[in-house]
Amino acid sequence: MSYFHHYHTKKYRMGIMTAAIILAAGMSLRSARAADPSDATYAWDTDQIFWIMHISDMHIGTEMFDEVPPFQWAMNEAIQVVNPVIVVNSGDLVDASPNGVVTSGQDDSEWQLYRSVVDESGVSADFYIDMPGNHDAYGDEGLTHYLQYSLNGSTYHKLARSVDLNLPFGEYFVYTTCTADETGSRFIEHPKISQDELDDMSAELTAHDSARLIFVFGHHPLQDPTNGDQAADMIKQHHGYYYHGHIHAYGSYLHDGIVTAQVNSMGKKTTQNLAVIAVDHDFVAYGSTDSEDPWPFILITAPARSKLDSDEANPYAYTVCNTATSVPVRALVFDLNTVSAVTVTAGNTNEASMTPDPHIHSLWTGTFDPSSLPEGEATLTVTAYGSKERSSQITFKVANVNCPTQENQDGGVTDGAGPDGQLGDSQQPESDAGADANTSNDGGQTDGSILPGGGNSGCGCHQSGGSTPLSPLGFILLAAVGLFLVRRRR
Repeated sequence: MSYFHHYHTKKYRMGIMTAAIILAAGMSLRSARAADPSDATYAWDTDQIFWIMHISDMHIGTEMFDEVPPFQWAMNEAIQVVNPVIVVNSGDLVDASPNGVVTSGQDDSEWQLYRSVVDESGVSADFYIDMPGNHDAYGDEGLTHYLQYSLNGSTYHKLARSVDLNLPFGEYFVYTTCTADETGSRFIEHPKISQDELDDMSAELTAHDSARLIFVFGHHPLQDPTNGDQAADMIKQHHGYYYHGHIHAYGSYLHDGIVTAQVNSMGKKTTQNLAVIAVDHDFVAYGSTDSEDPWPFILITAPARSKLDSDEANPYAYTVCNTATSVPVRALVFDLNTVSAVTVTAGNTNEASMTPDPHIHSLWTGTFDPSSLPEGEATLTVTAYGSKERSSQITFKVANVNCPTQENQDGGVTDGAGPDGQLGDSQQPESDAGADANTSNDGGQTDGSILPGGGNSGCGCHQSGGSTPLSPLGFILLAAVGLFLVRRRR
């Protein structure tokens, strides 16, 4: 081999290696992109769905309400039926009513009763995250009772919590912070997120900015605590969602551009006091049921609900096309008893049957015809026939945008309409075998069995399969390297 040929062959190989390194770096940056809820897609497959259960305000120890049975129901029957990946309890675990005097201080008997319900349910600290609220802090500087008796506090000895949900199709991050007054004041609360807590939040959100979605939980709405505006800025910067309790009311709304939701009190109310946060191809749906009459509980996950409970537009809701004759609909239907049928109606279209997903328990899938729907907004109603007949309705956006490809609904790559009709890619799994969610808590990791008794995670998700698609930048870089090499060889 001549020197000339050897030299240029070596240069060619180096060029190929350089191109590979550049492309790998570009693909790595693509896969490690910051959390962005606007990446939600409307797709046919069901391999990117999971859900979280949200409860709040147990108020164990209050003498005005029979608060223990609803909490027992939530920790046993509700968990078994809903089967979430994790449960978050956003505070006011006890009432702080020693001798019947509300907010006068902590009472060991209240905390012992609270913990007995938790322990009898068999949940682990990896699965059940109980946060402090203002009632858990009255008269107790440093929240020593919370740290001694709560499952989170007694296990991790801290007030905040970081949880990685490492699912087959990506990482999702849950962060809980303390918004309660930690000075031990009584009767009058002074909610505050301390500077140390702000620093911890900043560090954790920054470290997990590559997660596909970020969920932040606190006890108070962000406008209440001192430094809540700084916390809101951080959450907004990292494109996070925020969830809380405290108000004893249910609903979703925008706070400074942050999609925020709250659940009603489990201890002092009987309606809308158990909520589910469901993620369907990165669109987040939030819905509730009642502890007195819970089943069936229906939560529509696709298409995207276009309005929050406040009647404000959901900034992350994608648009459904009206140029196809068939598009997908999905709903979670939770019931203690057998669900015999589920139907869907969109606008003035005929009622259509839905079918249970063969791999994801409680998920029902179907189609509807949007071709007769005018541009604007339309309503979609899902009706379930289980313990009783019950319906749930959402409003969704309709326009002449790209449609998910109907032909590929049973397998293969499909195109999903993202926000404002942009296309997103999804892929059917190559195997029917389900996969559990792994959670990493404060540096640790579970073996994937995060439910009581080692049950499967509620996500029932499947590996997406396939490799990361080459970005346009990658093609440009590869072409540039190729041209350079051709010119050098000449």
